[in-house]
Amino acid sequence: MKKIGDKKAQGVFGMPFVVIFSIILIVVFLAVAIYVIIHLVDIGECSKVKLFIEDFETDVKNSWLAEKGSTRTFSSILPSYIKHVCFADLTKDADAASEFKDIHNELKEDGDDTDNMFFYPTGKSCIASVKIQHIDPHLEENNPNCIPVVNGKVEIKLEKEENLVKVS
Repeated sequence: MKKIGDKKAQGVFGMPFVVIFSIILIVVFLAVAIYVIIHLVDIGECSKVKLFIEDFETDVKNSWLAEKGSTRTFSSILPSYIKHVCFADLTKDADAASEFKDIHNELKEDGDDTDNMFFYPTGKSCIASVKIQHIDPHLEENNPNCIPVVNGKVEIKLEKEENLVKVS
């Protein structure tokens, strides 16, 4: 028979309860820390998208206020999971010859047809689409007009026309 003061009677498999409890706390602490870090990274990626939209709207407005014929190139960074920035009219069908016809169909399923700028692939970005004022998305030849994002960087040419800014 073991005595209550005997150390072998204090824990499971010879380990004191305090040690087991400490290990459980460490595991819980590490799990919470990993969750918080992952969540902060997601917030940072979402911030890149929001900053892109704000900067793009500012450049479009500046181009719209400029003289006819003036051009500028908007450069910015986006999260690496975004492969294209697309300008589209989802109320119209995709051009039959468009290399981005499949993207248009996916945008039509997931996007808001009142918006004119979309991030592809859909569903990965915290902001899927937005309505940009004063732009001509240059859809006469291509609906959608998609601009590739290469290594997280995108360049969009802005050209002032009569009343709108042409995007290409």
